[in-house]
Amino acid sequence: MRRYLFLLTLLLLGGFPSPALSSGIESLEEIARAAAAQQPGLNNYQALLETDRVAEMIAKMTANLPPDAPRPQPPVLRKYWTRESGRVVVKADSMTAFPYMQEMVKRFSREFALELNGFFLPAHASAQRKALFALARAQQGENILGEERRLTVDLAFAAPTDLHRAFFADGLGLPQEGVTALACELDPVRKLLRRMEVTTRSNRFSAELRYETLEKETLLTEVRVTTQDGRVDERFVNFFAPFDGFNLPTRQVRTSNRDGQQEVFSVTFSDYRINGDLPAAIVRELQQP
Repeated sequence: MRRYLFLLTLLLLGGFPSPALSSGIESLEEIARAAAAQQPGLNNYQALLETDRVAEMIAKMTANLPPDAPRPQPPVLRKYWTRESGRVVVKADSMTAFPYMQEMVKRFSREFALELNGFFLPAHASAQRKALFALARAQQGENILGEERRLTVDLAFAAPTDLHRAFFADGLGLPQEGVTALACELDPVRKLLRRMEVTTRSNRFSAELRYETLEKETLLTEVRVTTQDGRVDERFVNFFAPFDGFNLPTRQVRTSNRDGQQEVFSVTFSDYRINGDLPAAIVRELQQP
């Protein structure tokens, strides 16, 4: 109910869209529809998630325990995704009595095992994007980069605004709150989002997107996030392989450079189970706003 009231309020405040506003919305929604249409027939999956970082995190979390105190075994982690929600959760196959283990699993779900398919311009958030457009001063431009045509869609907000995950999901460090401007660079021929800039009063974040064509599907394989102040430079890379006719991630590598400190984090995925019945508790969590 709160989401619908939010959308209604924004639309009432925005009034009737201008031609520039309408063209900007349609340009973005065309890209969103093309992304949502990738790999038709892939409705959900679950996969085994493995990484050496789990053992490292357990060692750090238990470092202050007495030497003879029991240590937990690394949990078996599974990643769940559905096209309908566009979201990912990571869960341990069995419950653990150690609270810090539960927190570790939540951290994996929140920060590391991301699903780039639907991460930007999620299809289910079309109404929210249109409502936010109505609040902004919108401009659309066109230019030629090399031999490729580019469209730019720029939004400027009169006051810092909460994007409510309408343009991108959480997990890559792009700010959702306090946004004063948003810019998108589009490839209208291949129907791809190439770049997104998110501006707050204190900084500007840039996300550069790179793609690969795998068996006639153009998939987002790499995102690089940087900040205007130079304190953040992160790369998130997907490596794909075919499973039952679909191209799915086998490995993700995240290289983070923040304030001069570098960290490399890698996870692998296997044992894919595609388009099966997911546990009811997982479905409920994936459907949460």
